[in-house]
Amino acid sequence: MGSEKNLSVFLISLKEKTDLQKPFVDNIKNLNLIHGVDARENGFVYKEFGLKLDPPDKIAKIEFSKNKGQIGCYLSHYTIWKKILLENIKFALILEDDANVNDVCDVLDEDIIFNKLDTNKPTLLQLNKRTPIEQLPWWFDGTESYAINKSAAQVLLNNTHDFSALQNKFIEYAWTWPDLKRGAYGLFKKYANYDQKLDFTKKNTIRYAIDKFIGYCSLPYNCLENRLEIHVDNKISLIENNLSEIKRGKQVWEMNEAEIDEFENDDNYMWWDL
Repeated sequence: MGSEKNLSVFLISLKEKTDLQKPFVDNIKNLNLIHGVDARENGFVYKEFGLKLDPPDKIAKIEFSKNKGQIGCYLSHYTIWKKILLENIKFALILEDDANVNDVCDVLDEDIIFNKLDTNKPTLLQLNKRTPIEQLPWWFDGTESYAINKSAAQVLLNNTHDFSALQNKFIEYAWTWPDLKRGAYGLFKKYANYDQKLDFTKKNTIRYAIDKFIGYCSLPYNCLENRLEIHVDNKISLIENNLSEIKRGKQVWEMNEAEIDEFENDDNYMWWDL
């Protein structure tokens, strides 16, 4: 399969998830198993990586307030991006253990990845079935199966360490969720004053859930060398009946407007160090 063309395949999975790891280990040659960073109990684990946590807007703050596991997810991918640069890996397929392994094997048997990534541009190929191309860059949805070239890994690291190009720029953070009666535009209007305070000058900072961050790395506000080019080829589905341990209660996109406003009174709201 792809190893002949310098493709490295990484699987992110928490150490105890051996039942989910086995199908990948059995079916993918030379698989790199990366035990995921576990932030479920210790959300402050980002400090061990020399990073800060500072979600800039109301929706991002709620997401991290409810889901410490999002931090571990981000750091797990961050670890792989660093490994790609350290080991001079030309192409990488990055998987999470809820990706459908049969779909992954089908992709590896084709030339889908190389046809898109064999370029000097920082390029990412979203392979999951959840991300509609028409909703990019705002709604890059899920990181269970994507491929990047080396220069894309560099961009993702650069923007983690310095995302100041987005200072004073418009950032869309909501699609039209079913329970938001006024829709995304109305939500932006309601929180306009709040979002004028967004601060992207702080360096070495996690700001968004990993998938939304990846989407924002393709915004035109970024200079060319720090701008990600994203392609979508919806090939890989999620496995059925996989219950994520990231979730605590309703996800933010399942909340209605009143619940979003009320959550600022929750004991877990903004638990991190500022």
